Amino acid sequence: MFTMLLFPILSIIVFVIMIITAEWNIQIIITFILADTLSILFFALFILIKIKNNKLKEKIIIWLEDAIEVKAYSKKIGENRLGFQPKATKIQVKFKINGKSYIKDSTAKVLGSWAGYLGTFNKYADREINVLYSLKYDEVLIMKDK
Repeated sequence: MFTMLLFPILSIIVFVIMIITAEWNIQIIITFILADTLSILFFALFILIKIKNNKLKEKIIIWLEDAIEVKAYSKKIGENRLGFQPKATKIQVKFKINGKSYIKDSTAKVLGSWAGYLGTFNKYADREINVLYSLKYDEVLIMKDK
């Protein structure tokens, strides 16, 4: 969290120092306008990410109210590279609860049309994993390995 705020804070400190000591010309003014605009954009991005994460946390807390822990088998059903990122995987999990079989595909939200593809799923593909399943909300949460 602090690292995302570091650039805007440093920009403000430099701006204050420059107000006190610099001889102003058009190049310096343009440079500061660009730096301040960039700082505002970074800060806005930080706020948007924070809001998105808070909404997701609220949803997860609700899903956990009736979640049941079960063993599931995951299977890789797709693989792709998203830009310059490492390869991303889409998985499918299969599990049973009270004799009823469930099959769910990953649906993680990413930019573009690659919904369900995440690099994190590489380590959970093609093996037995623990999941939490919310019957009420029909949501599957993959549990982190111990």
